[in-house]
Amino acid sequence: MRDAFIEKIKTIVDNSNNRSDYFTNERYEEVVREVKEAKRLRDSKMPLSAKQYRRLKRYDIITIGEHEKLIAKNKGTRDESFRYYCKTEDLFGIIEAAHIATGHKRTRVVEAEINKKYCNVTRTAIQIYLSLCEQCQGKKKIRKKGLVVAPILSDHMNSRCQVDLIDMQSEPDRDYRFILNYQDHLTKFTILKPLKSKTAEEVAYVVVDIFCMFGAPFILQSDNGREFSNRIIEELKDLWPGLKLVHGKPRHSQSQGSVERSNQDVRDMLVAWMLDNNTKQWSDGLRFIQSKKNRALHEGIKKSPYEAMFGSKQRIGLADSSLESEVYDSLKTEEDLEKMLEGMTCETEQQNEEIVTNAEPNPVACYTCEEFGITQPCTICGLKVHIKCGLENEGEVTCSLCFRSDTIKVQREDAKAGLEKQAEKMLTLSREKLPPAEIGQNVVVKVPDVDRGRLAPRSVLAVVLNVNESSLYKLGTKDGALERLYSRNEFIFADSNFINLSDVPSCSINLRKASALSSGSRQGFVKCNCKRYCNTKRCNCKANKVMCNSKCHDNSACKNK
Repeated sequence: MRDAFIEKIKTIVDNSNNRSDYFTNERYEEVVREVKEAKRLRDSKMPLSAKQYRRLKRYDIITIGEHEKLIAKNKGTRDESFRYYCKTEDLFGIIEAAHIATGHKRTRVVEAEINKKYCNVTRTAIQIYLSLCEQCQGKKKIRKKGLVVAPILSDHMNSRCQVDLIDMQSEPDRDYRFILNYQDHLTKFTILKPLKSKTAEEVAYVVVDIFCMFGAPFILQSDNGREFSNRIIEELKDLWPGLKLVHGKPRHSQSQGSVERSNQDVRDMLVAWMLDNNTKQWSDGLRFIQSKKNRALHEGIKKSPYEAMFGSKQRIGLADSSLESEVYDSLKTEEDLEKMLEGMTCETEQQNEEIVTNAEPNPVACYTCEEFGITQPCTICGLKVHIKCGLENEGEVTCSLCFRSDTIKVQREDAKAGLEKQAEKMLTLSREKLPPAEIGQNVVVKVPDVDRGRLAPRSVLAVVLNVNESSLYKLGTKDGALERLYSRNEFIFADSNFINLSDVPSCSINLRKASALSSGSRQGFVKCNCKRYCNTKRCNCKANKVMCNSKCHDNSACKNK
């Protein structure tokens, strides 16, 4: 550790432009001589150079026995103590003593302890020492960060759908206690239904209604577990014998993140709707929340779910038309609307009159509205349609059905491109926050409180042994390889490498045992649930030779207190 510290300090001294805080033996003796010479010239009242003035302003010399020590100049303060300038070769011992004296505290605490006696120990030097302290690695706090392993991508509508339940048992509405959130993964189109229970039978009954309206997906995924998905699928088969779909494979909860974020949006929108309408019956508001959510812009697909699903924006009557509110507020009947529209001129009608001259002279029934009139063949399907029932472009007409089909296709391709861009952005941010670990690199793994002894460090030092295809890491300690695999967000990098691959034994141990072996402190959570005296080894506390405590029971007859 000393050699590594000296090597890093030497690198800093060689590469740094400001070396005034680091004193080698030669420079230390040189400064002492310069200060003594400057003091001699001052006492003799002889002229001093600018460098000599700087030396006298900054440094002073104190003689202790036969040794002359360089100290900081006392700048007229009442404090009679003085602080030394130390040599580079003494830095390690000074920082080590202060670090131990403070109980292996952090940088600023050690710095404050050192500054009581020395004035040229830099914070950088302290941080280098702390990065080499193996004991301090076990004290590191590990904040669990979001990790994106493999975002889900869908190519088509209904290729994958997600279903999740929102627990509303604490705020029941009549008999309803749950909300079913069904979402198509590509278009993000959401369907909300109130449920009285979360049994697979009731969920399947509601999901069948959705399937009959929008079709059934290839894959049905649920964050409630594969068993829950299996039960739903089995119930669906009973209700619809011809139905065939599969459940999604087990994934990290973040792979269900889309519907999880949707759940939070639904809760927030429900709260706002209930406050606006002064009601507690949230089941009545689900249909309005569903409509608002599907017409709002989705950041992932860069359009509203309704547009991605149907190819056009959702309309709420005349409120979404080009008419202003003061115009349509006075309308009551269709006749009022027609009368108002008669007074409006439209350039497209004049253009359509010019196109009529090129249309077929004989009236034919329009495929769209099934009324007779002058028609023109659709450029895509060839069916005869009125010009007003289609989309005109440079003398050619496309029927509304073909136009809608093309629009939906384009919108879903755009939604897919938006999801791919979002997935790439998520992966990039995840890699920046949590760069992958290399084999042989030392890491710090947090030990859960239930597995950690009272006097054990909060973390265990380990080394990366292997990485599998799913980016899960096999870790090893000085006492053996850890049994389970770890994802990248469950550990952080150590400041230095303390364990080599050859130091890891071939045996396997769990994290609790690794913590106990490295610290000598065993797991400290022991309690019993005895009903009576706790005076036999049936009592868990008695068997472990510990006294019962307040976490055990309310038994006043306990004899093990």
